[in-house]
Amino acid sequence: MPITPKEFASQQQAALDAMFPGPRWAWRGGAALAIAAVVWYLLAPAAPPSCNTADTKLALLMGMTRNRLSPRLPDSSGMAISNIRAIGYIKALRSRGCTATLKTGEKTATIAYIIEPDDRGEMMVRQENPRIVFARYGRTGTEKSAGRPVGAAHIEAVFEQGVTDLFEKLGKNRDSTFRQEIQRHRQRLGLPGEADHRIVRNIVPLDDCKESGGGKWSCRVQAEYRDDLLFALGGHEWSLLEGNFDFVHDGGAWRMGSDFGDQFLKAMVRTRVAEAKSKE
Repeated sequence: MPITPKEFASQQQAALDAMFPGPRWAWRGGAALAIAAVVWYLLAPAAPPSCNTADTKLALLMGMTRNRLSPRLPDSSGMAISNIRAIGYIKALRSRGCTATLKTGEKTATIAYIIEPDDRGEMMVRQENPRIVFARYGRTGTEKSAGRPVGAAHIEAVFEQGVTDLFEKLGKNRDSTFRQEIQRHRQRLGLPGEADHRIVRNIVPLDDCKESGGGKWSCRVQAEYRDDLLFALGGHEWSLLEGNFDFVHDGGAWRMGSDFGDQFLKAMVRTRVAEAKSKE
């Protein structure tokens, strides 16, 4: 049975923050993981291994110790992984989403991780925001037919362009000093350089849109948002953003409504509040 958002929120996330200060890890298990990747390709070329194989758990534990940022992080011998659950599988990406309980001493926390090929085709295990894993891998596929009359494809394209235009207007993408600091932060964490420069990704409508008059339609949209501020402060690099946004049918094409900037910024604030509550 898929894990619910309520279960995520109820876990002792604060305990995990105390054990692993700073943002989480892009987990790669070194030589053992490289050997495992060969086995995975030979035995299961069409899909990554399951969430609970011995190789997957070994990669998780090795990744935690190899990429540790503090001497307070204990050896993997003092860790235990249990309650492993498969949230879902995206066949087109050969990507599997999983959750588990991590126990160190008397402290427990829910963690989430993804098993998928990297850009070289090698299987990797990396940690991800649990809220994102649940949302992305728990979908049923009905989202592709949602968002009428705008359509899921139009919503994705217009929303992403709207965010890009908004951030250009705010000057966010031109702050080279801040971007350099983010890159140094990634290096300190042992993370690779940014390959995905999008601000939002995995944009999906959650329901059909509601007409507001004057060619305007209000659509409930969910997306993953790259929150550099939260990342710099020790949070996840990507957060789950959700809200109602206006789409306007203008001359046969669709565009974001004039209130998009205000709607997006309010959704961003709600996202940060939700992330903070998930750590309580």
